[in-house]
Amino acid sequence: MPEIDGQPILAALRAGLGDLLIPFEDAVLDGCTLTEIGEDLRHRWKARSAKAKWVVYGGIDSLRDQWQMIDRQMAAQAAACSRRVDARRNELAPAEAQYLGLAA
Repeated sequence: MPEIDGQPILAALRAGLGDLLIPFEDAVLDGCTLTEIGEDLRHRWKARSAKAKWVVYGGIDSLRDQWQMIDRQMAAQAAACSRRVDARRNELAPAEAQYLGLAA
């Protein structure tokens, strides 16, 4: 039995982050400070935290945009599924009506 998990969504979110993935994960998952992230990005002095802030907030924007795209795709897939179910029900309706008519 297949399992339902978030792996495809996580992969899409990571892909959406692109080059921002590592600094974003450092901030969100590892709890690194902006200064530490800026140092990892090879910035010096006060530019460390300022540049890191731009990178981390850019990651948040990218993540939000990617999530919205995933939501739109999922809504389109759900609508297509619903249309297929409705079409199949309409296809089976005459046979069901005949069966119920004969059974009564």
